[in-house]
Amino acid sequence: MVYAFLVLFVAYSLIVLAFIGAWRTASKERESTLSVKPSITVLVPMRNESVNVGVLIEDLKSQTYSNFQVVLIDDHSDDNTIDVAKKHIGSDTRFIILWSPEIGKKRALRTGVENSTAEIIVTTDADTRREREWLSIISQSFQDASLEMLVGPVKVQSRNFFGDLQAIEFAALIGTTAATIRLGYPTMCNGANLAFRRNTFQAVGGYDDNFNIASGDDEFLMRKVIQHGGQVRFLMNPLGVVSTSAMSSVGDFVSQRLRWAGKWRYNNSGHTVLLALTIFLFQLSTIGWMILLVARHQPWLAASVLLTKAAIEAFFLIPVCRFLKVRWNWLAFTALQLLHPFYVVGIGLFSNFLSSSWKGRKI
Repeated sequence: MVYAFLVLFVAYSLIVLAFIGAWRTASKERESTLSVKPSITVLVPMRNESVNVGVLIEDLKSQTYSNFQVVLIDDHSDDNTIDVAKKHIGSDTRFIILWSPEIGKKRALRTGVENSTAEIIVTTDADTRREREWLSIISQSFQDASLEMLVGPVKVQSRNFFGDLQAIEFAALIGTTAATIRLGYPTMCNGANLAFRRNTFQAVGGYDDNFNIASGDDEFLMRKVIQHGGQVRFLMNPLGVVSTSAMSSVGDFVSQRLRWAGKWRYNNSGHTVLLALTIFLFQLSTIGWMILLVARHQPWLAASVLLTKAAIEAFFLIPVCRFLKVRWNWLAFTALQLLHPFYVVGIGLFSNFLSSSWKGRKI
């Protein structure tokens, strides 16, 4: 067990060091000069978002970019989302509301794409916020004609300690997303901040073949784009960050992560599976290693291993949090060092046979 842990520890450390190098390289990239303004359609699938949709619409109304349209697609809401949306839209003709004829986020998004003629499609969630320059920054990236998909950064907005835990943990996912894209092996993306060419979406078949999977509208589409030979890039600009609120309870957080993790069993990307398996095995062995050392009355050795791991991860995460403008909380980071192995192993195992719920729907 000791040798297995050491091998996994070295492998994990090398992965994180590679991510550090990739992040630093990516952060030095600069967007092209904005010379043309392609048409953009922002798609917002929404279900029971009466609390959030008004703020979303006001955010989009304030965008500095001019050549865009917003399509709000109602996914069978049973609250007053539509009434609130209409009130905030008013007479603004850039906004339209559609009703999805079928149930599910992917089908709602497909409805939006089918009713759009814009060159660039941008997807986001109804419970998110963004800067006024968001669409301008996205358009600037698509000045490169070879770019097929742009993966945008997303951050968790925190108001308390539990939120800080989520914000730092989620920053690790965003840092990993950027690093793996930079290294040429994309593993993740987030539909709350994703842009792609409409022609590319049609060429790869959109969400065909994965409508039966509850989540993954973003990642499965990205994999199709990559398999099609399309270029995928990470949006390395703080003005392009989209923010979402932290989960208010542990139950909501676990349900969300079970839903996200549920799609991994359908993942057919070799390097993504290898990365996930390495991290899972490392976290599992970390739990066993710590228990073994404490049982042998060697807590100092256990602490030294944790400190080494924490130092490497902090070296990676602090610049990512700075880019996302996420508050760095050393106490939250320290707590994550103890909680994260159990979280990774637990979610990884239970997502294979436990169901979750989303907006009143069992998944």
